[in-house]
Amino acid sequence: MALFRSRVSTLVKSGDVEGLSALLGPLDKKDVQARLALISMGADAVPALLTLALQDPSPASDTLSARIAAAHTVLVMIGEPTLRAVARVIKTSGDRLAAADAAELMYRTALALHVAVPEGVKEEVERKTGRDWASVCGEERDQPD
Repeated sequence: MALFRSRVSTLVKSGDVEGLSALLGPLDKKDVQARLALISMGADAVPALLTLALQDPSPASDTLSARIAAAHTVLVMIGEPTLRAVARVIKTSGDRLAAADAAELMYRTALALHVAVPEGVKEEVERKTGRDWASVCGEERDQPD
């Protein structure tokens, strides 16, 4: 146990977001410690976590899929820095799937922060994906029947 703590501490002290991201995966003690460390790093962790979170999970292994899901959770917990970074991804990405994944992440983060997604961002997502905002981000599923 002390060995693991020292590994996480070493990664945090060196600012090794990639190393901490590699510890993400199935929900266990090392994953939780890595998540907490990444959340505490805040905006510094966002670029690497976005790179992980916006990967296509379809051909991925279960381990990679668990890492992607964990990255999404950590990004939502980081909050405002995630919103800014995801808005940049939506604005600059030419990949409609990346824009759609970023939109879903933006929606979940905005929901957690109790803020609205700017209309300009919604319009950009709709333009890039060819679908309406609600269907892209999953907002339809969250509406009561």
